[in-house]
Amino acid sequence: MLSMREPDIFNFRGNLQVLRHARTKRETIEGQFAGLPNSQTGKREKLNGKIATQRARERRAVLKLLAGGITVAGGVAVAGAVGTMVLSSDKQPEADTPETVSPKLPFGIDATENNYLTEEHARALYDQAFDLVMADVPDDFYIEDPASKDYPISALSMIKNFRQQHVKWATIHGKQYVAIEPGNSGGGWMSIVTPDNESFAGLPQALSIDSQAGVIVLRIKAFPCTKEWAGIFLVHELVHLYDRVAGLEAYNPSREEFLLGEVRSFTFETEIADRLSKGAYRTALDRLISDLKFQNPDQCIEAAGRNPDFMERIHARLDNIITGENSKSPEEEAMRDAFYLISLGFRIIETNPQLSSDYREFVRFYEKVHAGFAGQ
Repeated sequence: MLSMREPDIFNFRGNLQVLRHARTKRETIEGQFAGLPNSQTGKREKLNGKIATQRARERRAVLKLLAGGITVAGGVAVAGAVGTMVLSSDKQPEADTPETVSPKLPFGIDATENNYLTEEHARALYDQAFDLVMADVPDDFYIEDPASKDYPISALSMIKNFRQQHVKWATIHGKQYVAIEPGNSGGGWMSIVTPDNESFAGLPQALSIDSQAGVIVLRIKAFPCTKEWAGIFLVHELVHLYDRVAGLEAYNPSREEFLLGEVRSFTFETEIADRLSKGAYRTALDRLISDLKFQNPDQCIEAAGRNPDFMERIHARLDNIITGENSKSPEEEAMRDAFYLISLGFRIIETNPQLSSDYREFVRFYEKVHAGFAGQ
């Protein structure tokens, strides 16, 4: 039974109705879009805009539900205050399937090196990293304008608010998640996984989401990482965490849902990188693409597979733009590789009007990169 303060009931019902209406309308428009041939560019662009509008309305409604202490999961609202109770059952977290995790990272990761952080140091790193990358992001995520049918909204501000208000730290005791911060009302959790924990070896990624235990937890291996890049990687996974908590991403998404979620999360990463560099990152990408004379995103994948020195050249051009520090671990190095390769391909698509008019180009490229990384 739903239990909440009486004054919240009407707002809750109204926001839930808005959420369901926007989601149904978006799915209808997406069906119309899928039926249009590529030649009808104008109609496709118009429908793309309508899809984006409905997604924004969904997220606003979800944030209002979260602000009232409500978790929306799979379209069903439930109330709950976790406090400091045990978060999971005794079932050990299992390895995620390819449909539910970030892409496999290239060039291999050596998880046996004894250079990991303590749990306390890793939590401090990610707290400081988040504050760093979100320092100039406004706290207000929407501004009501009675003259407008829609409300301007800052997507990064949404994630900032979500992390600050609705995500708390948990620790792992044996096979259980245990809250170490009180006051989480219907949000998500983050937990550091150290090599001495029995679930460490089974984690396929440096950062991944676990939603098997009835709660939604972002698991982070305690690998050393520079602060700037820790913030970039964290934002990507917080977008997934938000979407899981909000019910916008299924616990076991379809292949298409998984890829759409990855593409969306990656755009947040790119925005953070550009903010940290005060616009220099996208400028550097444009110059690099021009120097490489790439016109098709697939050329990035081909170059990386054909030339062993390709990624070293990319690092030489881009590393100092984000931070002057070298990678502090094999995990960070591999994740930088993935970020650079995907952002190069996405930038080629963005700057080519024939490609950028169809969002499926981003999905197609990401899927191809993902398949390549999974085969490493």
